[in-house]
Amino acid sequence: SKSKSAQTKPPTKDDKRYMILTYIGEYDKVHYPLPLTEVTTIGGGEAREEVEVETGEAMNDMKMQVRLLEEDNEEKENELARLRELVDSQQQSLSTAAEEANPPSGELKQKNAELRRKLAKMEAKFVDEVRSNRGEIRELRGMLDSVKKGAQKKGEAPQPDVHAKNSALLK
Repeated sequence: SKSKSAQTKPPTKDDKRYMILTYIGEYDKVHYPLPLTEVTTIGGGEAREEVEVETGEAMNDMKMQVRLLEEDNEEKENELARLRELVDSQQQSLSTAAEEANPPSGELKQKNAELRRKLAKMEAKFVDEVRSNRGEIRELRGMLDSVKKGAQKKGEAPQPDVHAKNSALLK
């Protein structure tokens, strides 16, 4: 049987713990004791409740961000379609006017070219914004999935994927 002095005693406030960092050089070996700070933990039930609340809030925030980005994407796609229709109708009007003014005037050609340049710029801008939003949506969904997985590991009930119907749009 072990003596009382050999048994481990309960830690006190004066007990300090250190991590020893050892540097080994070509000709020397140096030990650096690094003090570790004590980490207090919350009781099991309180910690779990706090994690569940924070996880739920983070999931709700991410879902809201995904919804807002999807709405923004839809608005931009609708605006792009409207602009395309507008440019098409203006090009058709210009073509009709050009045919009537036989031979085509240089001014109409110039306006037509200008409208085509504007359309190309607008299309590029909207396409970039849509791609950017899709990337953000993918990133937020990935973060949301990792939060869900973390919540499932902690024993929470899995949340249904609200955005499953929209995932086909992003692929």
